[in-house]
Amino acid sequence: MTWIFFALLTHLCWSFSNIGDKVVITKKFKNPFIYLFFGFCASAVILLFGLFVPISTPSLNTLFLSLLSAIFYVLLCFFYIKAVSVEEISRIGIIWNIAPVFGLVAAWIFLGEKLQIQQLFALFMLMTGAFLASFHARGSKLRFSRAIIYMFFACMAFSLYAVSAKYAMTGVSFATFYFFFTLWLAPSSFIFFISKKFRADFRVEKKNLTWSLFGVILLISLVARLGIMFNQLALARGPVALINAMEGFQTVLMFLIAILLTRFFPKILREEIDKNNLFLKIASLFIMVVGVIYLSLQ
Repeated sequence: MTWIFFALLTHLCWSFSNIGDKVVITKKFKNPFIYLFFGFCASAVILLFGLFVPISTPSLNTLFLSLLSAIFYVLLCFFYIKAVSVEEISRIGIIWNIAPVFGLVAAWIFLGEKLQIQQLFALFMLMTGAFLASFHARGSKLRFSRAIIYMFFACMAFSLYAVSAKYAMTGVSFATFYFFFTLWLAPSSFIFFISKKFRADFRVEKKNLTWSLFGVILLISLVARLGIMFNQLALARGPVALINAMEGFQTVLMFLIAILLTRFFPKILREEIDKNNLFLKIASLFIMVVGVIYLSLQ
């Protein structure tokens, strides 16, 4: 059952890195994808761990699956960062819990697995919670956030990443897979330069990159990559469905951190904590966590 310990460490790391993402993007970057690019480049530092642990010569299958996992992870981050740039991080954390939906749908489409009534009910709860979290109260009116669309694609990419990583670690050491997975991340992020707008924004925003800002990005990136490491250790030891179900821990932790920062350090992070919006968040959080737990028990 060591996978539970690694899964909890995963979401602890990702909670703090997600909060860091929101703070830095909001205050320092007009184009969030430039922040993402710098983060991927900074994470290359992790490759140094290859000097201290044995890395075996990978097979072509391992190289391909590690590349595939890295591509899915880059896609995940692409849609996630876009969502973070337009929405509160506590709502993003709640919506993130729809990830198990895509795992079940993929099993239904590609593996021919039948969905039980209990699973369909759990999926309904997850979707209800996600949509509820996407509403902002503006007096007597409600405004729907487009961030849920980005998060749908992010969660889909996450499910594909988890499955490909699970297969990649079959018959190969964790250290070998993690090394080559990380090796692919930095070059994969250069795909952003295909965009003319990204290239133009990069020329402007790179001038604002100070050593202190790069240090902050490096720290956030290392915490996030540490979360990846724990996640892959959990995937190597436990079932994907139950590991994904641990998302509820991260959701609650991110919600509490965001509320505390808004209440006591509003200059760092400010969210909507008026009565109506707080009710929407707590209601959607409760529905999501119950849905995830119920789904994991099926």
